Amino acid sequence: MRKVICILLICFLAAGLCSCSGSGGDKTPDFEEKNVQWISVSSAMKNSDVRPYKTVCEKDPAAVTTGSVNVYAEPCEAPEGFKTPDGYAWQRLRMRLSFGDEAANENGYRYCYFMTDYYGIDRLAGSLSFDDSRQCDTFTVNWEDKKYKKCVALFGKTAEDWVMDEESGLQSCSEILTWTLCLPEGYDGICCCLYDAGLQTQVEGNKDFTEVYDPSAFLIYRLDAVK
Repeated sequence: MRKVICILLICFLAAGLCSCSGSGGDKTPDFEEKNVQWISVSSAMKNSDVRPYKTVCEKDPAAVTTGSVNVYAEPCEAPEGFKTPDGYAWQRLRMRLSFGDEAANENGYRYCYFMTDYYGIDRLAGSLSFDDSRQCDTFTVNWEDKKYKKCVALFGKTAEDWVMDEESGLQSCSEILTWTLCLPEGYDGICCCLYDAGLQTQVEGNKDFTEVYDPSAFLIYRLDAVK
């Protein structure tokens, strides 16, 4: 079964279901000001948290499939061809999406994702640039009255084949989305997000995703401080 993936590599950030650690300075974080809900990656890992993810189907946009999502993050070394600037550290987030209900079996699925900043949605989006030579996004983080201009985000994805469950008669499959990030040491503002692909046009058509934000249509994971 063919799968279509709607990719939105805008830089935003996530807010949500737990309190912030306050590393963004005196200004009220955008996610708090705009009441955006977010999920702590460390809490999700600790509790083996699996979240439902509702999105439109590939073959029939009027049909909806509900998959599941779980995440895993850890510190990592600089990828090949990259360095670790002084005051920065690397962190990797893996997000596993799984689909296998009747709607996905009949009509496939689509998904959309982006990255953002809990403290300053517009600031991160405005600094984002794609580096063709290194095949990565570069961006700036404003933190504790200092600009960190050497932030990097590499994105990749892998897909598994559809597997038949003999008991249910349904097929299921998973995809793994991976963000590898170079961030200021101690920074806790980066969020990686999924949203209902039925909102793709509206999200892409707005500078700030919160203009069309609906907590039932977005899953926003906030990374903890990188060290």
